[in-house]
Amino acid sequence: MSASNSEDALKSALRSSVARGSMMNKEIKGLTLDEVRDALYTLLPDNPEFVRKHIIEPFYVSDDDYKKVYKSLAENLEAGLDDTKHHTATLKMWPSYVRDLPDGTETGTFLALDFGSHHLKAEVVSLDHGKYEVDSMNGFVPEKILLHGDGEKLFDYLANFLHRFLKRSGLLNTTDRLPLGFTFAFPCKRLAINKAILTRWTKNLHCDGVVGEDVVAMLQAAIERRGEMNIECVASVNDTVGTLMSGAQEDPKCAIGVILSKGVNACYMEQLEKVGTWTEKQSDLPNQVVIDTEWSEFGDDGCLDFFRNDYDKMIDENHHKGKAIFEKMISGQYLGEIVRLVLEKMNDSDVLFQDHWTKELGTRNRFYTKYVSEILSEEDIRFIHTRKVLEDLHVPLVVELECRVIHHICQIVSTRAATLVAIGIACLLDRINKSEAGIAVDGALYRFHPLFKDLLNAKIPQFLQTDKKFWLVQSADRSGKGAAMAAAVTERLHRKNDDSKQETVQENDKVTEVKNDEEPQNESSTNDESNTPVSEDTK
Repeated sequence: MSASNSEDALKSALRSSVARGSMMNKEIKGLTLDEVRDALYTLLPDNPEFVRKHIIEPFYVSDDDYKKVYKSLAENLEAGLDDTKHHTATLKMWPSYVRDLPDGTETGTFLALDFGSHHLKAEVVSLDHGKYEVDSMNGFVPEKILLHGDGEKLFDYLANFLHRFLKRSGLLNTTDRLPLGFTFAFPCKRLAINKAILTRWTKNLHCDGVVGEDVVAMLQAAIERRGEMNIECVASVNDTVGTLMSGAQEDPKCAIGVILSKGVNACYMEQLEKVGTWTEKQSDLPNQVVIDTEWSEFGDDGCLDFFRNDYDKMIDENHHKGKAIFEKMISGQYLGEIVRLVLEKMNDSDVLFQDHWTKELGTRNRFYTKYVSEILSEEDIRFIHTRKVLEDLHVPLVVELECRVIHHICQIVSTRAATLVAIGIACLLDRINKSEAGIAVDGALYRFHPLFKDLLNAKIPQFLQTDKKFWLVQSADRSGKGAAMAAAVTERLHRKNDDSKQETVQENDKVTEVKNDEEPQNESSTNDESNTPVSEDTK
């Protein structure tokens, strides 16, 4: 037997020995990061340098570095609100023009259209002083429209979808106007509650003729082209603001909204005196506004270069280089690919999968983030979920050692992602003027990843710099309902503002009437036109 064959046989025997022996009695769930690190060194005893250099060092981040991330994010949030720095700020901190959260007094029927990428949802929400009923219809936008279509075709498709829903619901050609809230889950510069200019497409989508345009006006025009719908789009929000609105309808103490899905973002309620970019005139509306942080772009100015590892840089090279740096370390669009890159590095270095690496494992973006969630859902060391994932990737004859290594890598990558989200939430909690607050969270990554919620609850207190009580409110699949709530709150505030103006007019009329009654009659001026009674003939 040659030396190389002997070495191969030894590695194979070691792998089988570990699979059959010492690891069989060790659990896989609930391991700390330190236990995971020790387990990796035990599982890969011939490759301690590889484990240290390519797994531990890239993802085991020091507390000091995490604190630097917090400090930098806090500075970026502040810069985005400063009118002297806003034009160069990475985080634009756009005011959403949502001035209040649901208070339970909203009544009426409201529509919602939720457009986040391929997924589409229409809803009709009936509100009655805190109680609500929802009817909805789901759909999908064809990829050929999202990637190769133009804006008119896209919005005509949305209007046709709305028409089908209203027809099913018996709401075509209504006498009363139906207020619509539009969830448009892409970065927009908002100029009013019902005016949003798309700044760029995300989520690998591209549709001509929309960037730089008012998406609310485009939707309204498409609705009118389709006809038979008495709809007015009174509010436009992104999915993050929609999540906060929906969460606040269920828990009035919600003050922060977070989306963790293919994209990541957060919003929060800010006091107007802290928003240097606010240019609206003083009004009777609440002295506050929901701020859309667009924190996915945190790091685009290079402030996170010290933090990123080689895998992050490879992700960036292949996906809109230099954009959405923060998001690329967190979101469901990229987590699976980060894990795949680590596995690919292990294969290239002859550490794992030496004799059964597959084309699927070598295909970019083929290791989906849903696989990460499934792998981390293992209940015991039979690795039923992990084996199914690898079977889907056409990997034959998987042994326990490989299952354990993959599980540990998924945990390490996920923990770093959740820690970064926790830093962001802690930063927002420190900003708001509340001693306690609910955090509404939605998105597939949060809903289906088995560790994310627990990790956030554990990590957020580690970075809080103020004494705050918080809790997470799962607002599952509620960004559509949130858009309807935004429409309802907008209508409530408009009615209140109109009523206030009417009361002011009536009060002024009363004051004028009283003054006229109290003014003494001047008999010498009886011929003055202003004091001459109007006769029946001159009325």
